[in-house]
Amino acid sequence: MISRKLFIPQNIHLNMAINEWRIWGKKKSQLVDIPKDLDAISEFLSDIENDIKKLKGDVANAQMLFNEAKVVEARLLDKNLTHHIEVMDNVVKDYEIFQSDVNVNGLRVKKIARELIRRAKERGLLDLAREKWKDSRWRGNW
Repeated sequence: MISRKLFIPQNIHLNMAINEWRIWGKKKSQLVDIPKDLDAISEFLSDIENDIKKLKGDVANAQMLFNEAKVVEARLLDKNLTHHIEVMDNVVKDYEIFQSDVNVNGLRVKKIARELIRRAKERGLLDLAREKWKDSRWRGNW
């Protein structure tokens, strides 16, 4: 019979959940770099204008092709549909990237909001922290 021992570091209490052990490094709240995240959000917001212009152009082109399909001769329908699919392929690809960027920056905003509430509690601004915590948007529920 093989004897196995469970290794539990000394600073771990058995009544703690595994995600509270902190054996993998710093606390989550210490990992929030607010200035860096705000710079990334600002850069995204600066670049978003060009992304939206391109998407708007592609969507307008798709709308035009759809309207053309209503009046085009039957022999040109296949060509119209092929072109419509090519245009929508660009929209789908660009929108996927756009959506991903929006989601990443949304996570940054949520992380910053939680960190600010944590700092407010830490500094004794309990009324402010409580007020913001009651607002579901500050807890990231949006």
